Amino acid sequence: MRLVCDTGEGMSSEILARAMEPFFTTKPLGQGTGLGLAMARSFADASNGKLVISSRPGHGTDVSLWLPAIKRLTSADAAAGPPTSDQARDEYGERPRILLVDDDAAVRSVLSLQLADEGYDVLEAENGTSALCIIKAGGNLDLLVSDLAMPGMDGLALIAETKRIRPRMPAILITGYACNAAELAQQRAVAEEFLLLQKPVSGQTLSQHIADLIHSRTHRHHAEAAGAAAP
Repeated sequence: MRLVCDTGEGMSSEILARAMEPFFTTKPLGQGTGLGLAMARSFADASNGKLVISSRPGHGTDVSLWLPAIKRLTSADAAAGPPTSDQARDEYGERPRILLVDDDAAVRSVLSLQLADEGYDVLEAENGTSALCIIKAGGNLDLLVSDLAMPGMDGLALIAETKRIRPRMPAILITGYACNAAELAQQRAVAEEFLLLQKPVSGQTLSQHIADLIHSRTHRHHAEAAGAAAP
């Protein structure tokens, strides 16, 4: 267990009840995303742990993070090196390479670390323009994960351009906004074969969807190759 305490003004019962809701914040518009505690709770839940907050006005706030115990590493474990994820490995036994695009550095960093723990090789980009430079460079990429709302080129435009350059590369679009853009993304997800996920999403959940998409793509390619080779 890890415990963090402060001696600030504390929270009312109404605010405390909503503190871990996605996009809930008491900060002025544009100064807070309301995703910090939501992501922390999502991480705790995905790890079979728990995040607990207690607070009273005038008495500060206590935040407790509970995580399950793990086996202490022995010298033999250390010599064997870190474990790898069989689920993440593709048909060739390599670590799939994911391009993760999000203009929020904190969100991008957390997801990148979680995906790396799940066995993926992660490249990061802070916007659509930077992502396209990586895509056009022609290196090995297995899947694109992009936020929807970004300055300049949004996630929809990035995926559309990516599909033009690499038609077979699967993509995941992540959004936290229940608005017309999200509805449009949902419609295009059906037509253009990308998966739409709602924020907050844990690295473990994202990893499972990535593995499913890569697995489906691999088997589809094998089926197409077998069909082309048939007399």
